[in-house]
Amino acid sequence: MSEKDGKRVLSPEEKAEADAPTNKQWLDTIGGPTGSRR
Repeated sequence: MSEKDGKRVLSPEEKAEADAPTNKQWLDTIGGPTGSRR
C-alpha cells in the first residue's frame, strides 16, 4: 500500500475503527484509546 492523492492510506485497524458504529467496543477490543494508536 502507498500514499494516494496525497492522503495517508489507513491501515486495516484504522479503517475498522473509522467504520465501527461502536467505537467504544472497538477501543476496548484493541486495549483502550491508546491501544494500537501510532
